[in-house]
Amino acid sequence: MKTLSLTTIMLCLCATHLFGQSCNLSDFLKLRLSDKETVNSALLACNLTPYDADDFGRNKVQVTYKNNDDLKTAQFYQWVDFVYAGNGKASGTNRISFQTQNQTLVTNYLKEMQALGFKYVRKKIVDRQIYEVYANNTHTIDVITSQSRYAYEGGVYVNFAIYDTNEYETVFLDENQKYTIQTENNNAYANFSAGIGE
Repeated sequence: MKTLSLTTIMLCLCATHLFGQSCNLSDFLKLRLSDKETVNSALLACNLTPYDADDFGRNKVQVTYKNNDDLKTAQFYQWVDFVYAGNGKASGTNRISFQTQNQTLVTNYLKEMQALGFKYVRKKIVDRQIYEVYANNTHTIDVITSQSRYAYEGGVYVNFAIYDTNEYETVFLDENQKYTIQTENNNAYANFSAGIGE
């Protein structure tokens, strides 16, 4: 019997679980560490198609996937971005991010982050965006919302951006020093029902 490749395994996950309606945060963590072909196949199988691509320089490429106005997919994700090294191979420095407006999904992701051992690191405000930063030994996750999040009647848009922890601390060193704000509880987890981070 032939050994299943990582791509085949990811496609099987997609067909049975990953994005069947939505995926677990741990699925995104696995995709972040995958090569571009695996990510592309997994997202295509989930009705998320490439919409745009940008060459960032420094051998980084970003591909944006959108939901093609599919109502089932749109209730979970507005878009997914995958940033990878130009050669497209699996790399610890790949990044993945996505946007959702689904309150239940956001709450589930925050609970899963706790279960996976993510700890609160900092809160910062950059260009009227609130970044609540959580990390474990491998991944750093920015949970990003707008300062005007209470103004949205249809629900706030929440972005999850997943990075390599070491790369995050290096790339965002100046930003972290300049924009981090003091919070009352440094072990707090964002509470979506009360407003992210409130």
